[in-house]
Amino acid sequence: MAAPKEIVNLVRRFEGNHKEYMSANYNEAQTRQEFINLLFKALGWDMYNDQGLSDTCKEVLHEPSLNAGSTTISPDYAFKLGGSTKFLVEAKKPSVNIRWSTNPQYQIRTYAWKANLPISILTNFEEFAVYDCRSLPKKDNTIDTPLICYLRYTDYPTCWDWISSKFSKTAVQEGCLDRILQGNKEGKNAKEYDEAFLKEISKWKEELNRYHPEEKKIKDETGKETTDPQGVDIREHAVLIKINQLYRYEMDADSLYDTTRGVWVIGGRNEGGRRDCPEYAFSVFRGIIIEVYKIKHWHRAGTQATFYKTRPDANELWTYDPPRWEFEGEIAESDIREKYLNKSVKKYRSYGSPTKYVNC
Repeated sequence: MAAPKEIVNLVRRFEGNHKEYMSANYNEAQTRQEFINLLFKALGWDMYNDQGLSDTCKEVLHEPSLNAGSTTISPDYAFKLGGSTKFLVEAKKPSVNIRWSTNPQYQIRTYAWKANLPISILTNFEEFAVYDCRSLPKKDNTIDTPLICYLRYTDYPTCWDWISSKFSKTAVQEGCLDRILQGNKEGKNAKEYDEAFLKEISKWKEELNRYHPEEKKIKDETGKETTDPQGVDIREHAVLIKINQLYRYEMDADSLYDTTRGVWVIGGRNEGGRRDCPEYAFSVFRGIIIEVYKIKHWHRAGTQATFYKTRPDANELWTYDPPRWEFEGEIAESDIREKYLNKSVKKYRSYGSPTKYVNC
């Protein structure tokens, strides 16, 4: 099944105004109204209650207060059929990096666990993630531990068959989630249910892999299994900037830009360095590219040729020797960004330096 015209147009609109939508000023309410609601409407859900149903019979509840045992939860969306909640969705604005943020996934997984729902979705339209919610989440979980699948908005047209086969109203009506949702209702004990769940999720991943190559699994330094994004060969003149110490999971787009662009010991050609060579700066966290910027100019740090919105300390004149520098730039063109975002650059070793030139 080809993606419907409304999805193709939605992706094009997001692509055409990507810089605006990724700014911190574009908020969650706008994202929900202009993109997420339309995404699920294209999946056949009555997002605006056009049927005029009562609250107990609505297909989609927006920001509901749901009883979950002894507590109440308030996800952004609850999707229901026949009076039964099938899955929850939590929304964020596009500038929140879902792939590398722990708090948003902890939030939706907690909601789903309390509601006894084994899967849930977290999306900002730019990204779409499905989580395993069978166990009580812990904030120190590795980011990839509960992740069932991860897509970006550019994947929607090519992966529409898969998305629709799992989360469309028709697919849910036909029972696509039943083997996951029934659990102990069929008399299974916990071990049997976990085995059945993992078997079904394995099928999901195999199906998705036809459209979207699966990332490899490796063990991190603690021995836990995590996802190893696909390695990439960089063809452009670039500088990799590692921000492992400065990165925070809840950074918005402005904060990430300010963190990446300065301040660095990075000399120009007349200083025996290669600062003037890179065309692009890659923001790298734990060996993964989390953003790509097109460099316009380099400036001496603290001269206020450019202003840091989120790091007032960095606006002070830096008098260190050797001198430090900051770049002025913008998010890279879509084709460059798509080529490199969320790819691994672990093979480009910097031997302790926070910066690494590539093709310079």
